[in-house]
Amino acid sequence: MTKFQLSERNSLTILVTLSAVSLVSFGLDIYNHYIYNLGNYLFLSTDLSRGNLYFTLLKDSWSLTHYYTTYVVPILEYRIVFFVLSFLTKFLIYYLVFRIARLLTENTALSLLVAGIFLFTPYHQSHGILLNGMWGSPGIFPAAISAIASLVALFLLLRFRYFLSSLFFCLSIHLHLLYGFTSLLWLSFFLPL
Repeated sequence: MTKFQLSERNSLTILVTLSAVSLVSFGLDIYNHYIYNLGNYLFLSTDLSRGNLYFTLLKDSWSLTHYYTTYVVPILEYRIVFFVLSFLTKFLIYYLVFRIARLLTENTALSLLVAGIFLFTPYHQSHGILLNGMWGSPGIFPAAISAIASLVALFLLLRFRYFLSSLFFCLSIHLHLLYGFTSLLWLSFFLPL
């Protein structure tokens, strides 16, 4: 009986295909793009945000979300850029879940299966209705970037690169406090005491 082996190149091809299937089956996340990208840009560029704490923080020059909204969101108004970056966001999520699974299982085929099952599960039943870009429609918005930063941090933590891991966890928390802090909190349950 021969063992089934996948090369790194074939794995990347499968992950690109999974990202394309996700894009075709779920479509682009236009709703979150309008709310979290273009809506923030509108409030940041007008004076409609007076008295609202969230938009006060969005105007803060120490906030990464301020720079994301000021410099990245105007580029996302071009549909092709939004499409390509949404696809790349979904691909990065698939790739990082695959790499984390491969670190844990040391089996490429099993890691692809784990990444596919984990990311193609019905999201409302198993992950709740608040999406962070990992499940459902591909899109690029601060919560999706926060999810990518959390996955990079977990990958670096599993490779014993604690300082870099902590920087990515900080980035995740800074971009989306709820998702970044929740991923760190869940991870703390599995750390040895």
